[in-house]
Amino acid sequence: MSGQEAIIVPLNDDWKSVSIPDDLRGVVYLLVTSVMNSVDDSKIIAGPALLEFPFNSNGDLQNQSF
Repeated sequence: MSGQEAIIVPLNDDWKSVSIPDDLRGVVYLLVTSVMNSVDDSKIIAGPALLEFPFNSNGDLQNQSF
């Protein structure tokens, strides 16, 4: 996987959830890796999952209706 920037956040204490940073915008790929300091194809345990955070021209998040 490659992209503009990797934002690495740890799994929560329950090992089943993660706190998503508030500043994510656009299309984001979520990966679970076996290490906490890098993103490397050989360390991927799960994913990628596609997340979308739509925003307007001011950078404000937009609500999505399903």
